[in-house]
Amino acid sequence: EHHGAVYKTQYGIIWVNNNGLYYYDGSSFRSLSENKIDDNVWSAFYSNNSIIIYDELKSLIYIIKNCVSDGDAYAYDLKKGNFKSLERMVISF
Repeated sequence: EHHGAVYKTQYGIIWVNNNGLYYYDGSSFRSLSENKIDDNVWSAFYSNNSIIIYDELKSLIYIIKNCVSDGDAYAYDLKKGNFKSLERMVISF
């Protein structure tokens, strides 16, 4: 829903929506959050202003809950395939 909710990485396209975090490698789609974050937890986390910040050097995806007012976030490691919850992440551009 937010223009910052999709990002092109060196591995493929990633995006976030109300159903989870997804990845497309050019030939197949994959849910990165399925069976890793409970649907109810994700529903409470996601907002219309959720965005992705991608760290190419570390292959880390940061999913920001609300880029307007909330620094809560998840980090997803593309190499390891795991999530980490981050509270009050400070974003500066």
